[in-house]
Amino acid sequence: MAKGQASKELFYNKLLEVFPGSFMYNGNKEVRIPFEEGGEVVQLKIAATCAKIPVPDPEHESETVVFNVNSPAADAPQASAEITDEEKQNVADLLASLGLS
Repeated sequence: MAKGQASKELFYNKLLEVFPGSFMYNGNKEVRIPFEEGGEVVQLKIAATCAKIPVPDPEHESETVVFNVNSPAADAPQASAEITDEEKQNVADLLASLGLS
């Protein structure tokens, strides 16, 4: 496994948990998070890479938190994402409003 792969997976899973409607894309190499901005849907695209050499945060060095990917919380099974009927209807309504249905 490539360096940082388990950490990236934990990071991506947390993003998916925190932002409803977000999803993995591009062969699970990035997370897309939808937002509405000025009446238009935009997606933030987030891709993570592992730094070769860790460096300290000069402003918050004493407050630095290190996450352990081997902690019990990291090993907890993730709930499977299932689309609800309401979410399906929201997508259908969006497509119809865009003339794409």
